[in-house]
Amino acid sequence: MWLVDDRDGDRQIIWEQSGRPVIDQLRDAAAIRGLPVLIPVGDFDDLMAISSSDLWGGFIDPVEQASQRYQPDGIVIGKLTEQGIRWQFFPDTSDMQSDQTRGQANNAQAMIDTIADYYAEQTGVVLDNDDERASLQIAIAGMDNGDDYVDLERTLAGLNALQQVHLAELNDDTLIFDVRLAASQQALINELTANRHIRLMTPQEREARTMAPAEEQDSTMSEDKSETAVSDTDSDKQTTELLFATPALTDSRDADSTDNQRLWFVWTS
Repeated sequence: MWLVDDRDGDRQIIWEQSGRPVIDQLRDAAAIRGLPVLIPVGDFDDLMAISSSDLWGGFIDPVEQASQRYQPDGIVIGKLTEQGIRWQFFPDTSDMQSDQTRGQANNAQAMIDTIADYYAEQTGVVLDNDDERASLQIAIAGMDNGDDYVDLERTLAGLNALQQVHLAELNDDTLIFDVRLAASQQALINELTANRHIRLMTPQEREARTMAPAEEQDSTMSEDKSETAVSDTDSDKQTTELLFATPALTDSRDADSTDNQRLWFVWTS
């Protein structure tokens, strides 16, 4: 959250350690709503990256570049005037040009309430004890190291949409969890993808992952059947091919059934 004060006729950026009352007001209001808020520290890097004119003018490029070091999910520019706070809210830092909201509030509490209401609508969960609650699997690919796993574990533990979660399988860079929902699947998706490290896997990515093991299996089965054909009679060959074909069909159906009960995501560091 960037703050610039124009009330004394000398436009200045309000930094985290400035000791201004508005900092405590923002933190108190955010704590009440459970909204994590970070105020830039105002060190040399900040001073070189942005100016009060950049903030007052709402210039996106310098604001975006100066904010990168803090890795925020959203950005707010608050402009303090004698009439209150005028603010710009960018909820998606990857699309600041087209996704922004402007408003005016009498005080810090009112501004925080508006921003918190937005996130509550986007990621909030209404607990559901009816048929929506079900058991399924979530698969998260792209887990490269132990730090990623620790971050993911912490993320899953904080989800309101999950009632239970248990690691079921580790396959290369993919973790597969058995979960039980406390809300709808869409609520779970909304909560997970609110984390900037997690996105839904595209259909093309899923197809590429599922086709590779199937092709390896088909290749192995073809080799086995060829060897059998060399050593057996024509009658035995037909029997052998039937034995191989039947489990393959059953495994495919089982895989399809499992895949329908699995949500796929990608972890991006």
